Amino acid sequence: MPPEPVFKMRVTRGSPLDMFGRMTAAATHDMTPSPNPSEGYLLKQEDIDSISVSAYVDDGVQIGSTQTPDVASVIYDTLQASAIWGSVASSGGGNIRYQAPASFFDTDNQTVRVVVRATLTDTSYAYWLSDVAVQQTTK
Repeated sequence: MPPEPVFKMRVTRGSPLDMFGRMTAAATHDMTPSPNPSEGYLLKQEDIDSISVSAYVDDGVQIGSTQTPDVASVIYDTLQASAIWGSVASSGGGNIRYQAPASFFDTDNQTVRVVVRATLTDTSYAYWLSDVAVQQTTK
């Protein structure tokens, strides 16, 4: 996996997490530039063959099984900037939204890395990496 910017998020242990961001690539056909030029170009549904989502604890062990959401359910062809998109909206908008299941975060570990991998139509990959701080609940 190539080095990528890693986004920081926070969740309460055992809760699902609605994740918002931008998924980009260096360039393919007729792509729209990201609001942040250093990110490259925004991916659209037509650029992606499939998406997989996996979660890993600090020591690299995978949590549960890899999820394979439908591309159209997580990738937006236009930037989204409504209030629900939070800080992503204030930085120009986002094009990916995924609800990570609670099972990803039902762990004693302090941090879970969520890896979203898009297989592009040219067979290359694009990644969206997030380190999620898991707040432990008191018993």
